[in-house]
Amino acid sequence: MRCGLCCAVFVGAVSYPLALLAMSYRDFLAIYEARAPPTNSHAQRVQRLLAHVNQHGIGNMVQKKTNSNRFQYGNVLLSVADLIRSRHKMLPLGDLRHVLEVDVSAKTVTVEGACSMLSLADALLPKGFMLPIHPEMVEITVGGAIAGIGIEAAGHKHGFFHDHVLAMDVLCADGEVRTATATNQYFDLFQGLPNSYGTLGYVLKATLRIVPAAPYVHMRNRVYKSLRDLHADMGVLVEARTSDFLEALVFNDTYAVLSETSFMHDHPKYVDDIYHSEYRLVVQKSDVYLPTKDYLFRFEPDLFFNWFPIGRNAFQDFVRWAADPSLRNSQVYRALGFRIESKIDAVKQMIYGPDEPLIQDWEVPWPQGYDFLREVLATVMLPPGKPWLILPIRPQTRPTNYPVEVGTAYLNLGVYLKSVGVDDGRSGGFFNTKFIDALTIKYKGIKMLYSTSFATRAEYTARYNGTAYAELKAKYDSGGKFKTLFEKCFNNAF
Repeated sequence: MRCGLCCAVFVGAVSYPLALLAMSYRDFLAIYEARAPPTNSHAQRVQRLLAHVNQHGIGNMVQKKTNSNRFQYGNVLLSVADLIRSRHKMLPLGDLRHVLEVDVSAKTVTVEGACSMLSLADALLPKGFMLPIHPEMVEITVGGAIAGIGIEAAGHKHGFFHDHVLAMDVLCADGEVRTATATNQYFDLFQGLPNSYGTLGYVLKATLRIVPAAPYVHMRNRVYKSLRDLHADMGVLVEARTSDFLEALVFNDTYAVLSETSFMHDHPKYVDDIYHSEYRLVVQKSDVYLPTKDYLFRFEPDLFFNWFPIGRNAFQDFVRWAADPSLRNSQVYRALGFRIESKIDAVKQMIYGPDEPLIQDWEVPWPQGYDFLREVLATVMLPPGKPWLILPIRPQTRPTNYPVEVGTAYLNLGVYLKSVGVDDGRSGGFFNTKFIDALTIKYKGIKMLYSTSFATRAEYTARYNGTAYAELKAKYDSGGKFKTLFEKCFNNAF
């Protein structure tokens, strides 16, 4: 008995690191596979996918060349199933990752559902265009930005990512591909896809609007010592809509930086480098000049301020100095060490107590924004030097599952930290998330669901138009092959 237990411990101790290395190798392989040009047509790739569905069925797990940008709280220790799960049980969407057509005259781009934001930037910027809303992580896919909620710093002018979708080919639970637009027979599916998180179907192809862009941007950064003044001045800029991009980093109630950013067609006198330096330049300089592509992915090199400032961590400083810019993003970091680091952190939390992550976005109507911010900052304390991010958003459509008011300006408050300290167990754990969730409801707002959320089924139904979603679910997934939105996005911390 004792001998068998010792053998089991030994095998686990040896195989666990090897499994982590195998997963890192798999991630690196996926990065290079994703860069390969297509060897067949879109129609052929779709037919191969449908053949897989006919043979193996359809379900809740997908296989693609990028990693998921959903962030569920909880213990992230590796299960053997994560490594050996049969690919036959996963929907292979990874080959549907290409830009199919850029129509400059019509100002549209047609892409496959697993096409990444990095691929779109590389295809559009050299032609002088970009997406109206370009999510800032390289691995976010078009299908993910539609089925989730995509935001960025142009939201005061262009709303959400899904506001600029013109047509979608959607693989539904019955194995049929339906082309949905705002005006055809599948208009209800078109309106129901945003904030559905793959519970109504998967986007295989989409046509999106594009807008003119320039090679560079000029960021004008202003320091504020008053939260009220920041909110008031930012509100004026939201209404003026003269800035191409607008955002603010809030470090506490007496220190924030407002960035008003505009395109530049001429080469600036100098170009700042956030890859070998850091994005904290915006708190150090009143004027920052960046290539537009660098700006679009400005939070990637230091992972939304999760890295230490320069001079605080020798290894990270070495990476800043030595690494090619193409390697300074979450996709590469994940392959190099995210999985290993997360498992080490999980073991440390078993010993010292669980950390509380805070990776969320909330939106409240702009007039209530100051009171909302004031209450948040009075209760929730981020680690020193870690900011909240404010983005103004003016929705242009009202999706079924994300009932915002068209034309109303919202204040989006985001925070993206893997730890804000030890979870003290208040409110049953995850106190900060639950506290801000409740404040959001108090101020008539709404929360994005890419991370962990907590609600009863009745609360979910009231907040996210759950009755209308249930009707869509009955129509397009009557057999329940996919999870429901409530099952997938709520109460899933463990």
